[in-house]
Amino acid sequence: MARRASPGPCPGPGWQLVARQGARGVAGERGPAGKNTPSIARWELDLKTYAATPIMSDGNRGPALELRELFQQFLTETKL
Repeated sequence: MARRASPGPCPGPGWQLVARQGARGVAGERGPAGKNTPSIARWELDLKTYAATPIMSDGNRGPALELRELFQQFLTETKL
């Protein structure tokens, strides 16, 4: 909180601390273990569409990354 109309740089003598973070409280009980979340096991590449699709450790397919625009931008910039 400012102590005067033009307190100057903060922190400094023109300022007063009015609140601060308290001490950490006591930890609560540990909850049950959660489900194992799938991770990326491998990538499936489609060279015609420039798409990379993650195949998850549970066998499901993640959303494809459409990379054509990225490669086009890179090729355009490297030719400059």
